Amino acid sequence: GFTGGADVWRELDGFWDGGPLIVLGDLNANPWTLEISSRDGLYALRRKDWPSRESAQLSGRARYAKPLYNPMWHLLPDRAEGAQGTFFFPDSDGDVRWHCLDQIILSNHFLDHVDMPAILTELGGISLLGKSGKPELSDHLPVQLTIHIGKVTSCKASEKC
Repeated sequence: GFTGGADVWRELDGFWDGGPLIVLGDLNANPWTLEISSRDGLYALRRKDWPSRESAQLSGRARYAKPLYNPMWHLLPDRAEGAQGTFFFPDSDGDVRWHCLDQIILSNHFLDHVDMPAILTELGGISLLGKSGKPELSDHLPVQLTIHIGKVTSCKASEKC
């Protein structure tokens, strides 16, 4: 089964009070995997999959919860320029060699207040990719996201703003 996203959710549920939330890091899963995107996992969705209802009863969860927003879908190979992900795995099964394992996931408070994320292939004019086009200084490339923090409300998920 896919328990990674559900495990992350359980950790968040232990301290998150419903206010603005940012989760980032190497999740060892792509945005489309069930452990990240399904209701039984982290329930982090791309914008076009955002539910029409404000909240949904989630499997195994005692209370209603809003989905989290995962803008990392924007970086997937059909749109990304430069590196097609943050981690290159040459022995991958199938056609997917670049994976978007490093993600920035946000509560709905940020939904309309972020610029699309970017995969950084250079820092300070120094390329992070070798001549082969694969990461050279680390096995992952960094990601960057701009949040217009002044526009974000601090209302909790259970409150109406």
